[in-house]
Amino acid sequence: MERENKKLNEDNQLLQSQLLSLTNEVKSSEIEIPRKPKSDWKEYFPSTLETTLLGETKNKVENLLGIPPVLARDTATKSSESKEVWIYYPYDTDSTGLYIY
Repeated sequence: MERENKKLNEDNQLLQSQLLSLTNEVKSSEIEIPRKPKSDWKEYFPSTLETTLLGETKNKVENLLGIPPVLARDTATKSSESKEVWIYYPYDTDSTGLYIY
């Protein structure tokens, strides 16, 4: 019984060590998502009513603007009918958002 108890304690210590290691690994690999789009975002919006991003893929828009800090999804059974809204906050002192539909 004492031998089993000792083995269980050793296993517990090993598992605790592995858990701590994995926790630190996850923390170091977390991605920080900025609230603002990338600094050159305005070049894709020549006016308030138009954008040069029309027809671009989601991946290209994400590469150009960055990961959106807010993402709202309306999922449907057909993926072609699903919709997303990406929201960025481009200004520090203005609460205006940049909405991508």
